[in-house]
Amino acid sequence: MQKRPRDYGRTLGAPLFQDEIRDAFVGALYESEDPLRVLLLIEATDLEVRTLRWERLCAPIDDTWRLLATNQRVLLSLYIPAITERRFPPIGNRDLRALVLVATPDSLDRFRLAPFDVQNAVDGVRQALGGIPGDVLVHLPDAVGLPTLDALCEQLTKREQRSSLLHFVCHGKVIEGGETVLFWAKLSYI
Repeated sequence: MQKRPRDYGRTLGAPLFQDEIRDAFVGALYESEDPLRVLLLIEATDLEVRTLRWERLCAPIDDTWRLLATNQRVLLSLYIPAITERRFPPIGNRDLRALVLVATPDSLDRFRLAPFDVQNAVDGVRQALGGIPGDVLVHLPDAVGLPTLDALCEQLTKREQRSSLLHFVCHGKVIEGGETVLFWAKLSYI
């Protein structure tokens, strides 16, 4: 039987967030006025540890275990070095280029999703990226394409402009069997 995401996340988080680490995390979260940045670096040589669903990691927040990836008070970044030999050169500041996909489905009511302001989302991501150049897949006039899986694949495989950062702003959920569904211009399974 497969565990629910929060139960799975608590199983991952319980050994990590204990004693001094738990106290430091809770203290930093309590004292910070801005979202807390958490970088999880997994350098384990054990393939089983590296392939766990770390995006479901939970931590003790407000006296209960909460998913870090969906908590607005915590910004979670995962870094898991490649399992294979390193075949790609390191990426420096001058190599940064973003590809942003911002989407909301046409039939929000059908999927019981709350609307969000697409233009504000695009503007917010551009502001957060600062001077990092990039392209946007969105239903707006200045976009390089629509927010579809085909358009995403086309942009990712362009040889003349490679993206080193990929950012999604969309609705999503985990369905039965643990699969993730992202609501774009057309439904996409990741």
